[in-house]
Amino acid sequence: DITEALYKLRQSGETRDVLAQIKADKVWDFGADEMKKKLTADIGAIEAQIVALTDDNFKLAQDKGLFGFGQIKPASQAKILSNEAAIKKLQEEAELKKGELANLNNEIQQREAARSESFEAQKLRELLDLTSEEHTLRQADMVASALKFVNEGKERFGAIRNHLDKMVNQIEGLGDNN
Repeated sequence: DITEALYKLRQSGETRDVLAQIKADKVWDFGADEMKKKLTADIGAIEAQIVALTDDNFKLAQDKGLFGFGQIKPASQAKILSNEAAIKKLQEEAELKKGELANLNNEIQQREAARSESFEAQKLRELLDLTSEEHTLRQADMVASALKFVNEGKERFGAIRNHLDKMVNQIEGLGDNN
């Protein structure tokens, strides 16, 4: 299938265009994966900050006067308000990052859907995917098949040559008899 696809692409003159598109797609996919990792890490860091500030607020709420039975101390109350404002800001930032991540995921899905390539282009992409286990096994099978073809060809051509040598001897014998 792969060699047939390569032949058809070469015949139609599309090989370079398909290779350029595959390369551009790989570059974009790599950049999108990096951006996705960065956004996910940023969201995780923001959520960790929110959890830390929430824990801090809980501890500050325990800081009461009159042996723990009175009002929250004014310094702790001010710090709680400050933390709540920071939490609100971090939550807004996290929502923005989640929106960016959702947009990126949508763009990835759209690009995947837009890659409705011809059978030949898919086979070329498959051939160039050197990292897949399936490709490695297929390559080993192709090498084994090629070696088998060469060995069988050598045997067949040897048999044909022997047969032709016998025919030459017969022809020479017939020539001598004539």
